[in-house]
Amino acid sequence: MYHLILILIVLSTALPAQELRTTRLEVHGSAWDGTQGGFIGTREVIPLVLGTTNAVAQPIRFLVGAAGSTRAMEIDGTGGTWLRGPVAIGPSTGAIAGVLQRSAGVAEGGIGHQIDLVGTRQATGLTVDRIGVSGSDHAGIVLTSQANGTGTGLRIGGPVGSSRPTLSTGIDITGGTGLRYNALTAGQGTAIEIGGTLAPQRGIDVRVSGTQQVGLFARSNTLGSGIVGMSASGAYADVSIPLNAGVVGVAASNSNATADTVVGMRAHGQRGGSGGRSTTTIGLRAQAVSEGTQHAGTAVGLLAEGASRAPGVAVSIGACLRSVEGGLALVALDGDVYLGSADDQRPPQLSASTINGSGGSTTHLYHVRSSGDVHHTGAADLQLPQGITASMASTIGSVLRVLPDATGSEVHGLSGGTPGRLITIVSTGAGLLMVDGGGQAPVGDRFTLPDHADVVVPANGSITLWYDADLGGWRCIGRSW
Repeated sequence: MYHLILILIVLSTALPAQELRTTRLEVHGSAWDGTQGGFIGTREVIPLVLGTTNAVAQPIRFLVGAAGSTRAMEIDGTGGTWLRGPVAIGPSTGAIAGVLQRSAGVAEGGIGHQIDLVGTRQATGLTVDRIGVSGSDHAGIVLTSQANGTGTGLRIGGPVGSSRPTLSTGIDITGGTGLRYNALTAGQGTAIEIGGTLAPQRGIDVRVSGTQQVGLFARSNTLGSGIVGMSASGAYADVSIPLNAGVVGVAASNSNATADTVVGMRAHGQRGGSGGRSTTTIGLRAQAVSEGTQHAGTAVGLLAEGASRAPGVAVSIGACLRSVEGGLALVALDGDVYLGSADDQRPPQLSASTINGSGGSTTHLYHVRSSGDVHHTGAADLQLPQGITASMASTIGSVLRVLPDATGSEVHGLSGGTPGRLITIVSTGAGLLMVDGGGQAPVGDRFTLPDHADVVVPANGSITLWYDADLGGWRCIGRSW
């Protein structure tokens, strides 16, 4: 049986185009036998060749539609190919309207599309430009899965020695929002997970420069934590993440070393150069602000707790402040210092209802040594009317300057008594009469004076009172006149 092999070679340049018209063209790979004058046997495969040998480069066009009215494909004189599309690649794969290029399902272990950049230094494998609506399905690249939560959308590099060598830079982003992640459902999902079978030395290394630059800005709502850092031990389960915390630092160790030290969170401030003496370096700055307009509360800048549960000699220290020679271990600016007491002995600014989580304590000063001056602060002035004053109002200070009426003033008590409080009353005018056990004052505000006798404090004289908890009133422990 003889077969026909058709080879079309266009030789003429006089016509504007060359045409091949047929209703059926069959070409089989066979060999030519000159002795028999035909094709016999399949001894050599000869392909179908469509070509132009014109000295002037001419394109090859494929026309479809009524009377060839639609140009479907064109190969120009330099080999460039133009396709009207859409194009389907792969067996049993049909083109879909609206999809310019569609590939069939990739076989197990296969590759759908490969771009080889071997030998290039600045070439770009894939460029998607003029993106209209980012962040939606009309994005530059959309990666979806067969089912929710399966597959890996983008994998860059791989372990050393694998079929996916590592890159110098995995992702290089300039401008706009570098990376945006939305969870499938609120409060779930992990935006970025670093490390798998092989953990890196540094999960994230951020370097910034310039005024008001931030290396890492983590924000959470009030039900979560902004940053959680853990130096964990396999002997302990990770601590539960506390709510309403900006930064959480956790360190755990199960070491047997006698000099082992773990630090939950370390703050370090360091300054160099020839800066002026007005510069300030702060290792850790804590600030709490309470701005509610219709509630009572307490703002605590720093709350430190210590617990020691091991048997034997152990010390639990909530806060340990240490400074080098010539420095100050503790400085309180713009506020009084409260060192703890029982609930009923707290100052009026810190009532038992405003502080949370404190069962009450007492600060004992067995010996006080001052290397400088000791001053009584918080002095207040009080002008008394003529006649009887049931209870003088006292402030939180330790000195009360009283100006009696010119004709004399009589006082039966003093308010503001708390167990162990000391207050010195200074009379800046003559005639301050203090009545022992004055009946006009509340029981807790009354005076117990020497020999139960009334005392007249002269001009520029002073009397020191101590609030005796057992007595339930003020006791005179000293006077000067």
